[in-house]
Amino acid sequence: MRAESDAALTDAAGTVHRPADGEVRIVSLVPSLTELVCDLGLAERLVGRTGFCIHPRETLRAIPKMGGTKDVKLDAVRALAPTHLIVNIDENRRETVEELAAFVPHVIVTHPNAPEDNPALYRLFGAVFHRRDQAERLAADFAAALAEAHAVRAELPPEDVLYLIWREPWMTVGRGTYIAATLAAVGWQTSPTRVAAKGRRATRRWIGRRPGSAAWRGCSCPPNPTASAKATWRKYRLWPAAGRRR
Repeated sequence: MRAESDAALTDAAGTVHRPADGEVRIVSLVPSLTELVCDLGLAERLVGRTGFCIHPRETLRAIPKMGGTKDVKLDAVRALAPTHLIVNIDENRRETVEELAAFVPHVIVTHPNAPEDNPALYRLFGAVFHRRDQAERLAADFAAALAEAHAVRAELPPEDVLYLIWREPWMTVGRGTYIAATLAAVGWQTSPTRVAAKGRRATRRWIGRRPGSAAWRGCSCPPNPTASAKATWRKYRLWPAAGRRR
């Protein structure tokens, strides 16, 4: 039983946390995890966020911004006296997190690599912040959504897609990323298959394909996903946990 409990409380850095006691003050430096904090009913415990943390919009309007995911305002965070800091290995700079850890008692490090990793993340937050029931409900909803996605994949032929994450220079994602795993859940394979020294030229070749082709489906920037796609991905929590835009 203790081993199971420790597993639920272990973050991506291998730190075993304990359930929070006393006043809880959370600063989240990861957009999608800020949303998760709110989904777990912890919005009142959230005291700081990044400028990229914008959902749920109305809830977050009153929460102070601590800079960006990479350029965090350390003094602003210090002034809030948070008890817990939520970070992500891909989204936040290690040097910044180490500086913050000098004065924030509890740093929760996350690193989901595929959609299937999300339920464990829900349970980690649920165990730390006493929201186990809410976490289990989210995990059940997610399992149903993922099963639905896999059912769609089984009925349709696979397609190649180009998912752009940056412009000037154009940048896409490799197949070993969270985004690629998310797209694969519905049968979309990211292209090109390899992004290395010749990645920019390969990306340009893909961009040159006609916009109506499969290469453009699922792009984030540009063009943006349709409103219905955003709503569906947000509903099923298939949006990348390290943030919606890079």
